[in-house]
Amino acid sequence: MKITKLILTSLIILLSITSQGQNVKFGKVSKQELQEKFYSNDTSANAVVLYKKRRTNYVYNQNSGWELKTEVHERIKIYNAEGFNYATNKVHLFTRGGEDETLNIKGYTFNLDGNSIEKTKLDKDQIFREELNENWIKKTYTMPNLKDGCIVEWKYEIYSPYYSNINDVVCQYKIPIKQLDVHIQIPEYFQFKFLPNGFYPINVKQGSKQQRYNIAEKSRQLSGGLGGGVAQTNVNYSSVNVNEFIYTVDQKNIPALKTEPYINNLYNYVAKIKFEFTAYKPKYGIPKYFNNTWGDVTKSIYENQYFGEQLSRSGYFNDELETILATHTDQSSQIMAIFEFVKGHMRWNEEYGKYVNVGGIKKAYNAQEGNVAEINLMLTAMLREAGINANPILVSTRKHGVPLIPTKEGFNYVISGIERDGKTILLDATEKYSVPGVLPLRDLNWRGRLVRKDGTSKSINLFPNK
Repeated sequence: MKITKLILTSLIILLSITSQGQNVKFGKVSKQELQEKFYSNDTSANAVVLYKKRRTNYVYNQNSGWELKTEVHERIKIYNAEGFNYATNKVHLFTRGGEDETLNIKGYTFNLDGNSIEKTKLDKDQIFREELNENWIKKTYTMPNLKDGCIVEWKYEIYSPYYSNINDVVCQYKIPIKQLDVHIQIPEYFQFKFLPNGFYPINVKQGSKQQRYNIAEKSRQLSGGLGGGVAQTNVNYSSVNVNEFIYTVDQKNIPALKTEPYINNLYNYVAKIKFEFTAYKPKYGIPKYFNNTWGDVTKSIYENQYFGEQLSRSGYFNDELETILATHTDQSSQIMAIFEFVKGHMRWNEEYGKYVNVGGIKKAYNAQEGNVAEINLMLTAMLREAGINANPILVSTRKHGVPLIPTKEGFNYVISGIERDGKTILLDATEKYSVPGVLPLRDLNWRGRLVRKDGTSKSINLFPNK
């Protein structure tokens, strides 16, 4: 009889755990989860992600068109105080021209108080907003009432008008993940390269299905009779079946990413899924293609008014450059003098980016402060004006990953390069004590991409030869 009861109890617990894994409800945790003292697969873990859910799909708004919706739900078990830092989360939002991404956040901390579950809500005043630059906003929050053994849980939704940018799906942390549940759904109008990244194998299943949308169709017609009239635009909505590409992950017990000997940048080994936008093919309209080759990537970046156009402007520094060239006659000393001038004149505001902010390099020059692009594109422009063969080099910093295939979003930094005597001299003027050929540690991430005026480009080794 006792054996029968034991078997029944075990089955009930097993079914409960299985059911919980398949349908994790936000805001409800179990006593078993709170009572857990360690993670059996990795007893050294200070915390573990019990559940991570990611949903990304497209929504058609009859007023504004296509929008990208992303939902993230995470539940993290914290075993001790050393795991408290995993109760902090940061969400980056893109903003430009008033079309901002919107964010809704909910969160709770759960503790076991005797035999009852104590639930503490994340308040709005505990969510902090920081403007990183003119295009990026960061929202940071730390869950309240942290104690050994607590569980933190948050859920947020991002609605974005920038439908070409699907945020990376991070599938591995520095702590283990018990269950990962991902579902990405993309209408056939939007074509992406699917780019798995990292060394731990993530099993991504691909499929498709039909989804029905009410899509706007515009038509123009003349009113006012046979003699002509005023052209009017009419908008009609038709219900159409749209084929959608689906990427899903349902994986358990993903180990923590841990530092090993001879790894120069741990972030490059994180298991994640990237989506690079390659084409927009509307049902009614002309298709547009993007970033299929390195030529496409460098051309689109160089032709941006906040990149290539800045390199042709020189009026703001002509007087200073004339003084430098008057006192330094050979090219080597000119390079050093220009490099030292830019380092001394400009202060780096610690903002990354391959594009300058609104107002351009001249505004940054006058303010004597700027982001990476403003400082190093300024350096490149001065070197070119002095008759030196200088070009910008696109870089992906150590924390940003490695762009293995043609990708515009793979670069988040720019330095300057001088092609001379069959070699390329690398320069980064954001560091006050740097010298030609020696880059800051953040730049040393495999290879960069040098972009010339004529649109050609080449791969550049970023590591020092000595």
